[in-house]
Amino acid sequence: VVDLEDTPPPSPRAGAPSGEQDLKASLEAHLAGRDLSSLSLKGLRRELEQRMALGEGGLDGRKDEIKSMAQAFAQAQAAAAAAAPAAAGVHSPPKTEAPAAKRRKTSVLIAPGAG
Repeated sequence: VVDLEDTPPPSPRAGAPSGEQDLKASLEAHLAGRDLSSLSLKGLRRELEQRMALGEGGLDGRKDEIKSMAQAFAQAQAAAAAAAPAAAGVHSPPKTEAPAAKRRKTSVLIAPGAG
């Protein structure tokens, strides 16, 4: 007879994030400095699985969670990039219209006595 109170809780798999905060930290560390426009969510999950020594598909059950974390990270990065020039006091130059093409001065030759 096995006493359930003496049985230790199952340990998480080696390398597996134990909670949402661990997964978020791993995701953010993995995405930092990367071009997010060229990364698919499936590719991101596979790279995280490799990074955390999980088998392929090990994070498929957390697909929606990873998607929302990645979207939040991308939005935060975009907001930071938009705020960076303003915070540094760098202003983009005002848009100016191209100068109008100069009209060439044309001389009208009127023959003396004509007209």
